[in-house]
Amino acid sequence: MLASIITQLFRFKTALIFFSVAALCWLGVNFIGSTVDSQGVLHEPFFLVPIGWLFIFAGLFSVLGASLKKLMTGQNKKH
Repeated sequence: MLASIITQLFRFKTALIFFSVAALCWLGVNFIGSTVDSQGVLHEPFFLVPIGWLFIFAGLFSVLGASLKKLMTGQNKKH
């Protein structure tokens, strides 16, 4: 049981890395926070938000690709 879970994790390791980086981006936004200086200018790490979304979509495409690859190789083995 544990071996199959580990095998699944290795199959989707690229997606796991993408999702982890996305989580780090969003955590960075929350930990860094936003400040307003004395001149009323807002300073925030907004660039991390779209980068986080980019990594989420990359992770989703990785999961989709790995799933399709698993499906295709599974069908080839049956014939």
